[in-house]
Amino acid sequence: MLQEQCGSSFPGCGRIIEFERALSRKDLNRRDFPVKHNLAENDVFDLPRLVELARTIAMKRPDDVYYDAGHIEIGQRWSESPKIDLAVDQTIQRIETSNAWIILR
Repeated sequence: MLQEQCGSSFPGCGRIIEFERALSRKDLNRRDFPVKHNLAENDVFDLPRLVELARTIAMKRPDDVYYDAGHIEIGQRWSESPKIDLAVDQTIQRIETSNAWIILR
């Protein structure tokens, strides 16, 4: 089991990700493989911090933000996805009820 330690961005978090190295080398970009992580426990992923990150990226690099909401079918083209009439930070605040998904690069 490979156990990657987190760096200064995650002080005190201990192990950040665990996976079988042999599986990941063989299956990366080919098939799924089990990965364990504790990212949800780190405060950098708290909702207020994600809202602020999304707001900043949307202002400074709007082409690096994509989001929509609604029921999406497997294989559906991005151009066919229903759009949402909210700013990205508002969408994150309502993510549990808006059926939205967001990409921040």
